[in-house]
Amino acid sequence: MKHQLISVWILALVGSTPGTLAAATPSPAAALAHASDVRDESLADLVFNAILSDDSARYDAANLRVSARDGVVTLSGTVHRNAIRQRMGVVARAVQGVVRVVNLLAVDPR
Repeated sequence: MKHQLISVWILALVGSTPGTLAAATPSPAAALAHASDVRDESLADLVFNAILSDDSARYDAANLRVSARDGVVTLSGTVHRNAIRQRMGVVARAVQGVVRVVNLLAVDPR
């Protein structure tokens, strides 16, 4: 009983309730999911920047979209030549952390 009173008193001092404190603390699963999302975003950014740094691929990256999920990188959008499509896949595979590349880039020669 004494510990409950102290807890209620402390919560009253900080202006919160036990439910709001629990809601503010993410569950371990939610924290892990967030960390995974951050890693996926970072990997997608690394791949996109690697393609932008490549002399052959950078000029055709205007319509490129890069996403990542658990090390699997997906390239989508359009490029003007099949050689550029293939090069972007090669560059993406060379980035550390990439497990597999799904190359969905379409070739539109216009």
